Amino acid sequence: MFTNILHKSPGGVRHEYKFALPSEAYEILRNRMRAVLKTDENADESGGYRVTSLYFDDVYGTAYKDKLGGFLQRKKFRVRAYNLSPERISLECKFKGGEFIKKKSALLTPEEYHALVRGDYNFCLDRQESEVLKDFYFTSRTAGLKPAAITDYYREAFTAEAGNVRITFDSNVSAGLGTFDMFEARYTPVKSEIVLEIKYDRFIPSYILELFSGFPLIAEPISKYILCANQALEVNKACY
Repeated sequence: MFTNILHKSPGGVRHEYKFALPSEAYEILRNRMRAVLKTDENADESGGYRVTSLYFDDVYGTAYKDKLGGFLQRKKFRVRAYNLSPERISLECKFKGGEFIKKKSALLTPEEYHALVRGDYNFCLDRQESEVLKDFYFTSRTAGLKPAAITDYYREAFTAEAGNVRITFDSNVSAGLGTFDMFEARYTPVKSEIVLEIKYDRFIPSYILELFSGFPLIAEPISKYILCANQALEVNKACY
């Protein structure tokens, strides 16, 4: 049950749990969050922002297969932009071990972003100060990283300083099609419930746990990357 898995843990780790929400539960929980927690400072007038990511996978499809196989230890690279603006583009590497996550990131120029889309990764070696860019480069050399899928969704985020808690609702999930350039792709909706994500460091304050009372939420291995990759595969099959 939800209240059983969100427990105190040793320091130095960050937890992540995901839940699929029906629309009626989303409306109630979102209103509770708005009344108690801080809204993300980057939110627009509607209370959220658009998140678009280009995911990379190797020639073996390791990131895709590891997620489907339920492997506890996973690693994936993605380029992320907000509100489809070229003003802030970042390359991220996300490590996941069970419910624990760790993320490294580096800002990219628009020119560096387009180089990654083209498969030109040489500039990564010029950025010796960036651990994630070096990791991306050497992983690409050994396993052949290449663009794999584009995800797009609308996110509403709420935060609390105690426990470094971050609660998000992701809706309107869509897959980017036609190109691996996020800024040029066309987007088609993916059938998906609203995704609730909860992240925290060592603990969640009891007053936040109480916001979920009445909802017997069960954590699920939800992946927007898998949803959008499958959508792209289905569309491509229909074209032949």
